[in-house]
Amino acid sequence: MRHIARVGFGMVLIVGSIALIGFVPVEANTAQVAIHSGGVKDPVTTVSSGDEVTWVNATGNPVIHLDFESPPESHAYHMLFTSSTTLQFSRPGVYPYTVYIGARALAHRGRIVVK
Repeated sequence: MRHIARVGFGMVLIVGSIALIGFVPVEANTAQVAIHSGGVKDPVTTVSSGDEVTWVNATGNPVIHLDFESPPESHAYHMLFTSSTTLQFSRPGVYPYTVYIGARALAHRGRIVVK
């Protein structure tokens, strides 16, 4: 009887451990897009589904305007930020965007490719 109880308890531990593994969240990778006064350093950024992209203002200008032609998930089409902004991309696809630096009319284009 003791042997059966030990085996049963061992099975509960194994099944419980496997169940807990399924609840461990997967960490997203983060790609970085540097925005300089001359434009976007790398106009095409490729990431995997679930990854994040951070745009970093390296222009010295206090305001960056980021416009998406078709935004990922429920994000806005237009975003303003000062130092940086981060978005997560869950669905595969191509997401073209335009960056405006400050009040300049000059547009810098880029795109996020999600595999």
